[in-house]
Amino acid sequence: MEMTSKTVLTKVPAIERLREQAKASTSRIDLASVRCVVDGIIAGLPLDAVARGTSFVETQRLDDDGNAKTLTPAEQVMDLVAELGTWLVHVHGTKKVAYSVAAECEQLSLFALPETSTPVASKRSKKAKKPKVVIPLGFERKAWHKRDVTNSIIAIVLNQPDDEELSRWLDRKYRSDVGVLSGKDVHTLWLLAQIGRIEDVDKMSKEPAFAQVMVAAFDLLDVSLTDAVGGLSTLYEMGKHKRPLNVERAQRAATMAVWLHEARLSQVINLAQAAANDRSGETYLLHELERLASYIEGHRSIRPLKLESLSGGQVQRLVERAGLGRQEDERKLEAEIRRKLTEMGLRKDMDRLLPMGMRALNVGLESTFWSAIEARRSGDPDWRYDLDEAMAGR
Repeated sequence: MEMTSKTVLTKVPAIERLREQAKASTSRIDLASVRCVVDGIIAGLPLDAVARGTSFVETQRLDDDGNAKTLTPAEQVMDLVAELGTWLVHVHGTKKVAYSVAAECEQLSLFALPETSTPVASKRSKKAKKPKVVIPLGFERKAWHKRDVTNSIIAIVLNQPDDEELSRWLDRKYRSDVGVLSGKDVHTLWLLAQIGRIEDVDKMSKEPAFAQVMVAAFDLLDVSLTDAVGGLSTLYEMGKHKRPLNVERAQRAATMAVWLHEARLSQVINLAQAAANDRSGETYLLHELERLASYIEGHRSIRPLKLESLSGGQVQRLVERAGLGRQEDERKLEAEIRRKLTEMGLRKDMDRLLPMGMRALNVGLESTFWSAIEARRSGDPDWRYDLDEAMAGR
């Protein structure tokens, strides 16, 4: 049985697309511009006036088909209003209120009845309920953009979010640009391969940090599996074809492959260590290598050539070997971070802060993470920058 070490995972187009995505940087909206938009809408300012008050400039963005599209400041304001308003509805719920549209009110004023209008009309106007919300000029659905942001504007006017809430929205809108690989990421990629969905991994998120960790997870699996299969090839040749025994080489090969079959390859490592100290142990090592060669021939599963062919146990041993944490340790760490965040009154943002905390603590940035969280609680809009910089250096 001929074996070769030239077995690497087949390139996955979705992973290659993520490689490019990982290089991108996110252009963030600053809190001052968001505040300007919110205050302008509450004050009833026209769309053009609101856009001029922001720091927005014409920018290019890729659409869903991958084509570059130029966005004007006014279009960026419309995007912001739609996203922020939708989030406020999700957080605070919907409220039915009467509203008017500024553009329609202007048109009606051109045909206003004279002061000598009939008493009946006057009585009707007195009974009519005054609108609580006005859709400012330029934001109406019939404007040039043809977008309906009525519900979003109502949500902004009624809830009038303060800086703390706007900062919270920005935190959720922009994840960190820095991705730090964790054992969970490796398991996620493997599970996607198991269910035949790895080709869709690039559709799960457009954020650079996500792309970075998925690419890192694939490369870890690819390099580790290539090294492991190469190690098995070396051991097979020594055991099957009685090639000259090199104890040091056998130990090194078994160490690279041990996560594929811990029981058998740990035995090889132990015998190689014994043989290194006592030449009489070479006979036992060679005998074990002969047994291993026979086992490899009868059990092809020890030599998986596809990501989906790996077992959960093999992936977990690889994760631990790569220093990405044991499952039980991860669970304890997660529970502790969850407890502290809850005590700090941050339960609502647990879905965003918990993964961030796990990544930070796994690379030894516990104090930096909790300092960032304290800065966040104090209202610092730049609370995450120092943490991102520290994580980028790991």
